[in-house]
Amino acid sequence: MLVKYKTILYGDKPHHKDMDGVERFKPDKAEKYKVISIAFCCDDMKEYIDGKGDWYFCDWDYPEPHYFVSIPDGYGDSYHKEVTYCPFCSKKVEYEEVQRSAYKKIDSIDYIEEDIK
Repeated sequence: MLVKYKTILYGDKPHHKDMDGVERFKPDKAEKYKVISIAFCCDDMKEYIDGKGDWYFCDWDYPEPHYFVSIPDGYGDSYHKEVTYCPFCSKKVEYEEVQRSAYKKIDSIDYIEEDIK
C-alpha cells in the first residue's frame, strides 16, 4: 500500500503563544498533513481507512506521518499503534511526501497556503 501525502508547514502562522501571551513561530514545523492519494493493497484495508476503523493519519512521536490505529488497553483507555504492515494481507505500508506548502501571511489575520515543493 502506498500513501501519498502533503505536508503543510506553519510558515508565517504563529505556532502558539507562550505564558506571557507572546506569539511564537516555528516556520519549519508541520501544522498538519493531508492525504493526497492511497493505492490500497486490499479491499479490507480500504474499508477500514475509509471510516470503519479508528484510524488517524498524523506524526505522533515520529519524524514523518503514518497511519495509526487506536487500540483499547482493557482498562477504559487506548493507545495508538503505528501501521507499518496491512493487518489483513500483510503487505508493507509505505508513505511518500509528494507536496509541501507553508502558510504565508496576506494581512493581519489571513493566511494562504503557498506551495514550496
